[in-house]
Amino acid sequence: MRKEIVNSWRRCQTYGLRQDATELKTEALDEEKLRELKAEHRLLLDVALPIIKDLHDFVSGSGFLTLLTTRDGVILEVLNDPTTRSFTSEFQLSPGKIWREEIIGTSAIGLVIKEGKPIQVVGREHFWQRLHNLTCSAAPIFDEEGQLLGIVNVSGPVELVHAHTLGMVVSAAKAIERQYLLANVTNKIKQSNVTLNALLNMVEDAVILVDESFTIKQANERAAKILDLNPAEMIGKTIDEFFDNPALQESILSQTPIQNEVMTVKTKPITCLVQAKPLLIAEERVATMVTFREAQHIRRLAKRIEGNKAYITMNELVGSSDVMNRLRKKVQLVAQSDATTLILGETGSGKEMVAQSIHNLSDRKEGPFIVVNCAAIPRSLLESELFGYEPGTFTGGLKQGKPGKFELANGGTIFLDEIGELTPDLQVILLRVLQEQRITRVGGSKPIPVDIRVIAATNKDLKKAIKKGEFRSDLYYRLNILQIHIPPLRSRTQDIPDLVHWFITKWTPENAKPKKFSKEALEFLQRHSWPGNVRELENIVQRCIVMIENPVIRLQDIKEIMGDADDAPHSFENSTLKIQDVEKEVFLETYYKCNGDLTKTARLLGISRATVYRWAKKYKIHLNH
Repeated sequence: MRKEIVNSWRRCQTYGLRQDATELKTEALDEEKLRELKAEHRLLLDVALPIIKDLHDFVSGSGFLTLLTTRDGVILEVLNDPTTRSFTSEFQLSPGKIWREEIIGTSAIGLVIKEGKPIQVVGREHFWQRLHNLTCSAAPIFDEEGQLLGIVNVSGPVELVHAHTLGMVVSAAKAIERQYLLANVTNKIKQSNVTLNALLNMVEDAVILVDESFTIKQANERAAKILDLNPAEMIGKTIDEFFDNPALQESILSQTPIQNEVMTVKTKPITCLVQAKPLLIAEERVATMVTFREAQHIRRLAKRIEGNKAYITMNELVGSSDVMNRLRKKVQLVAQSDATTLILGETGSGKEMVAQSIHNLSDRKEGPFIVVNCAAIPRSLLESELFGYEPGTFTGGLKQGKPGKFELANGGTIFLDEIGELTPDLQVILLRVLQEQRITRVGGSKPIPVDIRVIAATNKDLKKAIKKGEFRSDLYYRLNILQIHIPPLRSRTQDIPDLVHWFITKWTPENAKPKKFSKEALEFLQRHSWPGNVRELENIVQRCIVMIENPVIRLQDIKEIMGDADDAPHSFENSTLKIQDVEKEVFLETYYKCNGDLTKTARLLGISRATVYRWAKKYKIHLNH
């Protein structure tokens, strides 16, 4: 047992706590004292709540809860969901409760107070036996002087414990520290502009301060670096010279905060995640603070926090036809083996769904599931993406080097989609990896052993590609040890009613009554050729849910949605063009149906507000500010 845990248990015995106690005497503040405590910690709450909400969104639904305490363990806020409410009720995890070591025994919160460092307490490490089925991960929040401000904690089932959880909590605590520092600084804007500039440059985020006319008043070095200017050059320019986005303009004019809006920089081809918040001094707005980071950086952080997981199970392989029954049986059999598997199927037939189902049924289900689209990564980058690179290999590359997809998949599964698009030289390298179960990073010489299961997929006829000299026969036979062929939707039209019901359940908004399809509408769908397969059907059902107001979707409605489609087959090119036209039709109708309410439009369509703004601009809708 770790030294920290042993010392904590000894203290618990000194406090007179009992491990086998049915209940522990809890302490809590009354409502008046809790209000006073929250007022005292108002700045910490304002800064921390958006961040711990984002943190909780990552773990929501998995049995984990997120909470924020004061420096001495008094709970300020608890974020939970239906999967954790019984837990919070059982252990009285609510604002005002006190979770110090001398009251509750050994826990991550109590140890952070004692040790002043991040810590994770797992199962039987808790002193109180009733906490043995839980894990908790906590990290301290310090102010700029190194004094403890509060504690962030994530708690949940012990069987789901993961080392990345503590890293995630630490990242959130560091983000709160940075935002807390920034908030303190911006409160002193009128007192010391020089101090403000110096401290802004300590913040990792790019920061720009703008007035109500969109004019930039201050900018830190990080913002200038991303926008290829120096801070002095930015002063006096307008923010829409860099981000011409209606959401940002609306935020500045209406003094309404925005969070995590995806925006493209006008002056260079990069995408950023942007936040904006009005800065108030004595109830008067003095500026709007715009902070942003390159989306690429955010994605890397999200992957470290969230991990690479397969979320689809065999439950989503919907259909009662004989071919689907055989497919599910084959998936179950293939999952019992670790052999390389080749999945064949047309575009939109569900190849990745099958791959994820195999992974989640296999002994590797607790390991990572890494997806690589071989057709989507530029040839010049594909080798380094697959196998990683050593430090100093590339100008502009990470100084510490970078692991490739095969390394990230170690202990799990790698899914190589569009395998038929691999170039001949990479086919040779992949063949060697499959044979030796070792990879070598670009620029390196040391082989790295990897324990992975390879699943590949393609919609190409690889045998024809072999005859044309486009694909190696030895690689084909190495990939094709086990094979799964996914039938096209047109060969199993009896599954369409089941699929329609599944997609209605999936896409009906919360608290809305599910729609139904008439018998004639379903029969019409069963006669369609479905060149886009299941993906096309899902698209049609989703459009019907959004665009048809009647509770029953009729044959006439379907024909209008599909543009009077008949049974004749049509090409994918035509289907792509039609989907682009339908995108506009669906968006415009939903936008006007919601009376221009952007949030409702985004929620109804299942897209982000940033996408709503982008489509509004694309289809020339004027947004009133």
